[in-house]
Amino acid sequence: MTIDERITAAVTPVVPEVAPQIYEGSALTYCTYNYDEMPQLHSSGKPRRITYLCQLHLMLPLGAASVTLRRELCRALWHAGFTWPQITDAYDGDGQHWVFEFEGKEALGDG
Repeated sequence: MTIDERITAAVTPVVPEVAPQIYEGSALTYCTYNYDEMPQLHSSGKPRRITYLCQLHLMLPLGAASVTLRRELCRALWHAGFTWPQITDAYDGDGQHWVFEFEGKEALGDG
């Protein structure tokens, strides 16, 4: 399963609308995500593992209850094999914007 599939599978039971980088739908509550890749455990000139530095962005209207939703997202990501997220309030004046930062790993074959 790819990193995109893992994030989407973890998030959609909690927030059904999720997209990589840019959400183009009409829902008021949605998530987007992005990640960086860090190759690690090099051997014979190739990485043997990729660590993903991930960000999940939860967007909701002002005044919407979000504490329970944030906790559910943390649990869902953790149960999907990611580290427990750090959450930052990135309020931008238009609505709630919560940023979840977490890590994922993928072992690479000999390919």
